[in-house]
Amino acid sequence: MQNTVNQETKQYYLTIDGQEVKVSEEVYRAYKRPIWAEHKRKEREKRCIISDGVSGKLKGRKIGQ
Repeated sequence: MQNTVNQETKQYYLTIDGQEVKVSEEVYRAYKRPIWAEHKRKEREKRCIISDGVSGKLKGRKIGQ
């Protein structure tokens, strides 16, 4: 599903069933927010090699030791 924003006039479009549908900025952002969040989570997961991702503790030892 491809989504586009016309930068010149700030028109927001979502592609639904192969058709571009013009939507408000509010609808566009509400639709994209979970997609962006998942993308950010995956990017953070790649960088978070040592941490267990939950408590911020290093695996096998406590922070500061």
